[in-house]
Amino acid sequence: MPDGKVEFAMEQTIAPIAEVGRLAPAFSLTDAAGRTVSLWGFKDRKNLRMVFFAPDGASDRQLLNRIKRDYAKIRAENAEVLAVGRGSAADVAGVAKDLELPYIVLADPTGGIHRLYGAAGPTTFLADRFGEIVLRLDSTGDLDEWMDKLLTRLGLIELQCPECGVPTWDQ
Repeated sequence: MPDGKVEFAMEQTIAPIAEVGRLAPAFSLTDAAGRTVSLWGFKDRKNLRMVFFAPDGASDRQLLNRIKRDYAKIRAENAEVLAVGRGSAADVAGVAKDLELPYIVLADPTGGIHRLYGAAGPTTFLADRFGEIVLRLDSTGDLDEWMDKLLTRLGLIELQCPECGVPTWDQ
């Protein structure tokens, strides 16, 4: 380089960076009602269960319904669900309305957040209230077994850190 400057080529694709043990990559997306929801708006307050889905997938809809069935149990573990649909806001809002989903449903119209998280099919990430990803599950197989794993892990998050809600430890 004659002028001493170094240039870097930028890749067009985003490599997934969401991994267990790392902080969840931050994002802001629009929910089914048109409001902007930020991942970090839940930091220090709620554990998060992020579910990535395709609005037109039959297995994705089964997954969303299964989560709906146990939503009260998830909330009882100081957690919130963010369902991120790869598609237009209208498509994602249609799924939320058709299935009467009680949790937050977000639209990822470009699929960029799905790529960032490496979610090719129905995928769930569980992040603690500090933003660390503690579990990743690709949603295949027995949904009851899958839900049991998630609920068990949610229950363990609070026990791992006394500052996170457990007032005393047994002696």
